[in-house]
Amino acid sequence: MLGTAINDKTFILDIRISLNDNDVINLELQVINQHNWGERSLSYLCRAFDSLLIGDSYLEVKPVTQIGLLNFTLFPEHPEFYATYQLLNVKDYSLYSDKLRLSVLDLTRIDLATEEDRSCQLDCWARFFKATTWEELHMLAQNNETIGEAASTVYKLTQEERIRMECEAREDYYRTQRDMQLIMKRSTEKLEKLPPLPIHCGSLGICSATIRESAVQSYLPEQMRARVNAFFNVLFAVGRVAFQFLAGALGQFIPYRAVAVLLGGMGVGSVFLFIVLPAADNRPVYEAERS
Repeated sequence: MLGTAINDKTFILDIRISLNDNDVINLELQVINQHNWGERSLSYLCRAFDSLLIGDSYLEVKPVTQIGLLNFTLFPEHPEFYATYQLLNVKDYSLYSDKLRLSVLDLTRIDLATEEDRSCQLDCWARFFKATTWEELHMLAQNNETIGEAASTVYKLTQEERIRMECEAREDYYRTQRDMQLIMKRSTEKLEKLPPLPIHCGSLGICSATIRESAVQSYLPEQMRARVNAFFNVLFAVGRVAFQFLAGALGQFIPYRAVAVLLGGMGVGSVFLFIVLPAADNRPVYEAERS
């Protein structure tokens, strides 16, 4: 069901069906994997199930089925074309209630359709939702009168200007989301290709920092050690966030490799400026003995 505004929640296909004023079926089409379908589908299912009005009996609660039409595989380790889930006893798998049901139709795995799925023509409907041209819909409609009626309805809806514009906006939204995911994937691949820094350099840096921190604590009067240590930790945390923000901002304009070299150079420069040059002034701090 299309919403009245582009950013309405009903913008994504969401259909609620009541069968004989008893069973409730929720249909949701999800094109992009936002990695939250398990929780979202449970929310939809429970929201529809909790439908009792004041004065109603618990025995009058209506059975609810949540069907997700997904353009991705929900559980890659357990791929299945059409899967159904219910509340079961974890020991003997006995059914707790038949009034709650979750079903998932994986539009990307029509190849896994069983004979039962094909006898119910679920594979045909999956191809209907996957169709991208009118020719494909026409071919499907030739062998199935119900799909033909659905294709005719889709065609009539697309002729209405408002519906067509909202569908185009929805497609643009999905395309933008896919672009963002692709950009993130490429950025991650670029970072993985960067040559790793030698492990021993990191170990030496940690040892050096620990030694210098201990030396400073030894040099300071006992009553100031806790305050200076707290100030250092706050300064370090703020500096880390600031440099992460700086690295992200620079990465929008220059290659990541150049960002790494630039910030690494700043780190080396800081060591030279604050440790190497004032070595004579720092010597009494590093040679101090804890009292």
